[in-house]
Amino acid sequence: MLVRSGWRALPALKDNPDRRAGAPAWALVDADGIVLRAHGVVLTPTHDPGAGGYRIRVGTGTPPAVVGTDISNCTYVGTLIGRPTGEIVVEASLIANDTLFVFTANSAGVLVNHEFSVAVFC
Repeated sequence: MLVRSGWRALPALKDNPDRRAGAPAWALVDADGIVLRAHGVVLTPTHDPGAGGYRIRVGTGTPPAVVGTDISNCTYVGTLIGRPTGEIVVEASLIANDTLFVFTANSAGVLVNHEFSVAVFC
C-alpha cells in the first residue's frame, strides 16, 4: 500500500483479480483530501484547505504517472462520513472525462471540509 500526499496506488481495474465486472471503484477521503482507503483505481484528490471542494482524478498507474480512466459513461455517488450534518454533491468534470468534483457543505449550504466516501459504477 502506497499512501502519500493524498494519493493511493492500487491495482488497475483490468489487472485487479478482486475486481469483478461492474463492481464499483471507491474511496474514503478524509476532510483534508487524503485517501484513507480505496479499491479499484488510483484516486488522486486535490483539495483547497477550508474550502469544502475536492477534485478527484480516476485512473490507473502510480502517481505522478497516472493514466486517466474515462468515467463519462459511469454513474457516481457520494456520502458524508461520521456524524454528518450537511450536504454532499458529486459531479463530473465538463472538461476532463477522468475527473469528479466533490463539494461538502454544512446544513446552511456553506462549503466546509468533511470526510466522505465516493464510488464510481461503470
